Amino acid sequence: IPERLPYVDLDIEALSWNDIALGKLTIDAHPLPNQDGWRFAELRLQNPHLELHGEGSWQAPVAARTDAAATSLQWQGKVLSVAGMLDSLGLEEVVAGGHGETQGSARWPGAPWHFALRNLVAELSVDLTDGRFLPVSDGAGRLLSVLSLQTLARTVTFQNEDLFASGFAWDSLRAAAVVDHGRLQVRGFDMRGSSAAALLSGEVNLINETQDLTALILPRIDASGAALLAGVAINPIVGVGAFLTQWLLREPLARALSLEYTIGGTWDEPVVARRREPATADAPRIEPVP
Repeated sequence: IPERLPYVDLDIEALSWNDIALGKLTIDAHPLPNQDGWRFAELRLQNPHLELHGEGSWQAPVAARTDAAATSLQWQGKVLSVAGMLDSLGLEEVVAGGHGETQGSARWPGAPWHFALRNLVAELSVDLTDGRFLPVSDGAGRLLSVLSLQTLARTVTFQNEDLFASGFAWDSLRAAAVVDHGRLQVRGFDMRGSSAAALLSGEVNLINETQDLTALILPRIDASGAALLAGVAINPIVGVGAFLTQWLLREPLARALSLEYTIGGTWDEPVVARRREPATADAPRIEPVP
């Protein structure tokens, strides 16, 4: 470490990491008062699909406290295109559309250039709207097929069998997760569309590329719809009495039609299994994002 740290005003027009094009990076960093690190007054990452703004600090190692040396960042921003962002990460033709907001924080020991996934501690969340999971079949796509509700379409009889033919369209997708030294813990995943909702919880090992997840698929039963998901036709113009009757029966019927899955194995070969028995009162609950 130099005796006197400089001010940093840096613009990188085309940043890449592991052959992934990240876009333009702007850094405005000031030395800490004791010259033992930097304060990142401005961090900005921009590309056609994502805009992130943040701040942070780097605490350099000092003789008295070498364990305090760490980099910490906080950010928030806009996801302009979920599809474009995933395409740039090599996950092509997984999602169509999608946009929203994201925020989070991250910390790892050492300098900013000492980043390592196994040392990362982070929290992140997304709040997205208007997207669609595309039909997938092979490899990691088998895991995404649960989220796209392709399995649900094959299991439950719908009046409109083409409802999922082009993948599951979601009106909202809210998720929160914690990364702890290579393990990503899903704290909340709540995806909702006009015909169904999906909740997800569990853990993903980012180092070993494995997962241990539980997914719960719930049909959306709406009094204004033309049919219940069980295929029972109703009149879309209902009286007050019929509306109240359907509203009272909605939750038990949704539970009866719900589908619960466990997702294990590796990213390349996920093992997706449906739980045959309904969850008991003692089973862990999957909570939606608050």
